[in-house]
Amino acid sequence: MITLDPARSSPRDWQLILQEFERVLGKNGVVKRREELLVYECDGLTSYRQRPEVVVLPRTTEQVAAIVKICDRTLSPLLPGVPEQVSQAAHCL
Repeated sequence: MITLDPARSSPRDWQLILQEFERVLGKNGVVKRREELLVYECDGLTSYRQRPEVVVLPRTTEQVAAIVKICDRTLSPLLPGVPEQVSQAAHCL
């Protein structure tokens, strides 16, 4: 497990955070390519766009718990959402 020191995580070391996410979720559970993130930058209100740094797609309760712990430890913002709540997608990590 990669341990991140929150005191040194600003600006965030996204490479280390992404490695941790991929360790928990596998490469298919982490959306990080710019062109793939376009889907998550807005909802029906297209005049407001904000591309997230990364989107994670956990499948189990254990994965959700691990992601929350990583975000807490690295002081990374987290906006939980479900597919039906696409209006939150513009505010994802």
